[in-house]
Amino acid sequence: MSRTEAELAAMLDQARQMSYGEAQTALMEDVVRHADAGGLHRLAFAARRDLANAYSVGRQWDKAFPLFSRCLSEYDARPGEFGPEADYALRDWYAHIAQSMAEFPEIGLAQIYGAFEDMERRFRAGGHNLRKVHDARRWVAQLAGDWPEEERCYRQWKAAGGPNPDSVWDFEAEIERLVLRGDDASAERALAMAGPVLAGEVTFIEPPAPIQCLMLVPLARAGRFEEAAKAFHRARRAMYQDVYRFEYGGMKVEFCALTGNEDTGLSALREHLGGYPTLNRPNGKMEFATAGAVLLRRLVEAGRGEETIRAAGSDLTWTVARLHQEMDGTARELAARFDRRNGTTNQGDRIRARLAAAPVTGFLPLTPTARKPPRPAPIPAGTPPESLLDQAERHERREEHTEARRCLDAIGAPPPHLAARHTELTALISADDDDADDAENRFRWAAEAHRQAGDHLRHLVCRCRLGHWLSRHGQVKKGLKTVAQAVGELHRTGDHQMIAYGELLYARALVQARQDSDAYRALARGAQHARLGGDPVLIGSLALTEARWREFDKAPPAQVMALADVARGAYTAAGSPGPLVAAHEVTRKAHDRAGTPGLFTAWAERELAALPPT
Repeated sequence: MSRTEAELAAMLDQARQMSYGEAQTALMEDVVRHADAGGLHRLAFAARRDLANAYSVGRQWDKAFPLFSRCLSEYDARPGEFGPEADYALRDWYAHIAQSMAEFPEIGLAQIYGAFEDMERRFRAGGHNLRKVHDARRWVAQLAGDWPEEERCYRQWKAAGGPNPDSVWDFEAEIERLVLRGDDASAERALAMAGPVLAGEVTFIEPPAPIQCLMLVPLARAGRFEEAAKAFHRARRAMYQDVYRFEYGGMKVEFCALTGNEDTGLSALREHLGGYPTLNRPNGKMEFATAGAVLLRRLVEAGRGEETIRAAGSDLTWTVARLHQEMDGTARELAARFDRRNGTTNQGDRIRARLAAAPVTGFLPLTPTARKPPRPAPIPAGTPPESLLDQAERHERREEHTEARRCLDAIGAPPPHLAARHTELTALISADDDDADDAENRFRWAAEAHRQAGDHLRHLVCRCRLGHWLSRHGQVKKGLKTVAQAVGELHRTGDHQMIAYGELLYARALVQARQDSDAYRALARGAQHARLGGDPVLIGSLALTEARWREFDKAPPAQVMALADVARGAYTAAGSPGPLVAAHEVTRKAHDRAGTPGLFTAWAERELAALPPT
């Protein structure tokens, strides 16, 4: 079915407003087909240019070449049908296409330079500035590793007008040429030139993400870690929203690999893996494969070769070891192809150096989860069950449930005299995962076993835990009564530590019963006994619990901050990092409610500055 020019123009406008993808590409292909059939040369010209962009975003760069050739021949055959706008678009596109040709090693340099000669002839014939021609020639010389030629073209580019001060991509060219040279003097020049951009003193129409990505490794190598971390996070935020070449994602991946942030790097790698196998642009694939191989080698060396990697938004999966082998091989093979085309060893030398690069030393993780914690040392064989159970109880009190489970698992079947403690602790650290009846029965059995063994204190504590569990699982009255009776008896024992713990569980049961005033009084009694008992974990737990409840009740922020400060001091003394982070979060919420987030930020920065290097 034929389409009118107005209908096709409307279809092209619709396609331009669509997100990049197969639907947009299909619609543009329809416009080109119908425009050609109808002899609408100017419309077909515009649609081919847009379609070439869509193919490039879709990783099908090679499909842009025949589209450009058709437009060029149409323009030459009918110059009178095209106005100044088409003439400008063709010249701009020609420079881009000539650069793209160089990214395919099967296209010889003679053919590429022949295109440049034709392009320059066209620019001169129209009396146009040669700035874009010199810039494109410079980039191809850079890719070929011909640095004398690159320098000559760079000077011609500068003489013809040089970079557009509003364009991040022109500035990126200035930085990239220095970074890729690989020598210390060029790196210093790049750092000095990029400094104002990284600091936000120089801005462009587009986000400065390309500059930030290029400077990640140079900043880290120079020991400017804070600037490198900021550049990483800012680039990552910008790149969530716009389409960037795979090279820039690779720069983030490689930076993470070299700075000990392997898992953050793995997350960045996954973001691009879905499109990596179909990326039909050898230069970009070589750069990205190199970055991926650097990261994956670090993971293999850390003993993680058998882990599975799944590409984001895709069913594609690899093991770390297999993907490393694939990407390392791809990087080396493509570099060799470029070297054969260029007649040098420049690309191969550069890629091999990156693949073997030593990591940066002294850099802290970008995020708390940037690197998996080291695997804990295995529990020594033959450790007595009593010692393992004592360790498990200490871990549970510090809210380190994973470590507590390791200790319990190492015990296996406990000896009879430890069965009650083992059962109680198992119920405590897995209460939310267990079947309700099973957890309740475990607590009841352990409490009775403690009683029969004559361990009155453990019997009462287990009764408190049972009551607290009942109150949280729909049996509020029964649970509250159970805790209250046990706490009353604990007070008669005179054991300050266990009294404080019982009052904490009693307060939590009272909250379940909506008796908030009584709950606060129980916390106050518990805090007094905790101080007398001198247990920092209990002091912290009681203070943090009250701080959370006061914040929820919209108590004066200063009161909440004071309680959180007590909790932080106690948890710091106890060496309990998990609850310590929770105390920081309560402080942040109180500052937000007080309208003083700046004070919290200043305090947090002082805290961070005081952290040890580990």
